[in-house]
Amino acid sequence: MSAPFDTILLSVDTWDLALDSQGNIARASGAYAVAQDMSSQCRQWRGEYCYNQSDGVPLASILGETPSLALVKSDFAQAAGQVPGTSNAVCYITSVKDRNVAGQVQATVTLATGTTTVAAPLSGSNSP
Repeated sequence: MSAPFDTILLSVDTWDLALDSQGNIARASGAYAVAQDMSSQCRQWRGEYCYNQSDGVPLASILGETPSLALVKSDFAQAAGQVPGTSNAVCYITSVKDRNVAGQVQATVTLATGTTTVAAPLSGSNSP
């Protein structure tokens, strides 16, 4: 299955809506849209999204616990892999400091134009 959609473009600084040059809500497409959606999946707790309660990272295995790094990486990879058109998601964590996790999830993405690999940030202000 390829990624058949565009998504709302989010500001990399605030993770909030961005506007295009005409003042309309900006849209992202292609590999960037998939990477942004993967990053959003990793920033969301499972059950938080009212339309699909299975999206996101499981809260119970992380909150109030000191989970193993392998479990955290697996949870992030699984969440990113829920985005349509993705496969082979792998999480790379570069640091864990003050309950903040930095790193990225990489996945193979199938688009109408072909297959590519994208990297999605787990947190911070770096763009997908």
